[in-house]
Amino acid sequence: LVTVFLGGVTDAAVADQSDEELAKAAHSDLLRILRIRSATPHIVTGFRWQEAIPQYNVGHGERMRSINESLARLPNVKLCGNYLRGPSVPDCIKLAREVASTL
Repeated sequence: LVTVFLGGVTDAAVADQSDEELAKAAHSDLLRILRIRSATPHIVTGFRWQEAIPQYNVGHGERMRSINESLARLPNVKLCGNYLRGPSVPDCIKLAREVASTL
């Protein structure tokens, strides 16, 4: 089982392609990346989620540095959330554990 993500904020035009075109592109990339000489997918299923994963705006790193400098002056204030260091569930769990260990 292989999962492939295509598109995103840097390649939004992917959303205009047909399911067949996307499957062909994914298959071609996998053959190259995994160095497989030949393979034929048995089942191909596609899902489209527009704006599914948040993208940080340009300047997010600088904004976070500023927030962290301000928080250093407020030792009893802690922040936790996907807007800080990663939108994925594993990122949020990791940050939550780090914050919880400081309480």
